[in-house]
Amino acid sequence: MADQLIGLLGEAVGLLDTYGEERWSAWMNRCRDALVAGDYSAVDVILEAYGGMGSFNDVTLSRRPTPLRSSVEVAMGPSQASEEEQRDDRALHELRGAIWRGAVELQRHVNR
Repeated sequence: MADQLIGLLGEAVGLLDTYGEERWSAWMNRCRDALVAGDYSAVDVILEAYGGMGSFNDVTLSRRPTPLRSSVEVAMGPSQASEEEQRDDRALHELRGAIWRGAVELQRHVNR
């Protein structure tokens, strides 16, 4: 069970590294290393990263800096991301969900 979550975190690290997302990549590496060492408190750290402003949920992948845009501009305007960036962002979205589900499942298993 932990092995699957460790693998998902590793996949996310690779994707984040491709886009220079050093903060989240380092965070995931720390969580991954803790799980490899058998420190299951990393599960709580993972789950805590999913809420609030600036959370892991807010990460989008882009190779170029983009100016801040209002929520209306974001909702109404076309995507400025390339096809590759959009594909990778969708992959990150899928990984984000899989990591959450894996962490919840592992937390349940550990807390039995």
